[in-house]
Amino acid sequence: MKSTSTGPLDGLLRPARGDRVAEVRTPPQSRKARNADLAEIVLAVAREIRIREFAAKPEIALTPSHASVMRYVDAHPGTPAGEVADATGLLRSNLSSLVRQLESSGLIERRHDPQDGRGVLLHPTRKAATMRQQIREEWADMIERALADETSGKAGEHLEGGVDAATVLLGNIATKLVDERRRAGYRAGPRNF
Repeated sequence: MKSTSTGPLDGLLRPARGDRVAEVRTPPQSRKARNADLAEIVLAVAREIRIREFAAKPEIALTPSHASVMRYVDAHPGTPAGEVADATGLLRSNLSSLVRQLESSGLIERRHDPQDGRGVLLHPTRKAATMRQQIREEWADMIERALADETSGKAGEHLEGGVDAATVLLGNIATKLVDERRRAGYRAGPRNF
């Protein structure tokens, strides 16, 4: 059942009658409004993924800061801690604490830099690779369920192109936002940790 929407995200963010979420129907009035709505939708989707991640496998769920560090180290094994701090926008002092926690959890290991005896390089462990695979499978299943047609229980072929387009669009947005943050020197402060 669809609810009467008072704004473009009203139905997405508030359950309608019958515990179903209503569809977003009201198109935004301007590009700025559409961009703000997109950001709000991304945050809502991320929140729903995080909730399910903790519920499904609390033993492998990471905080957003831990996950950010792990994503970077997974993609760049053997990277110096300073580079991880710069890439993730974390303060170096916060990163040190996160790395110690990830190391004690068996997800990251520190190795001496062969080119600089004083330097330390961060590497993901086999446990981290296994955990990442489990998390990605859970994410894929969540998205598949969210896209599923109510009658067949499967995502329609017409949605495949939309998923691909959304992945490209959001990937480009993420890249540009990270580049902008790095140029501006933004860092996640203690309240973002």
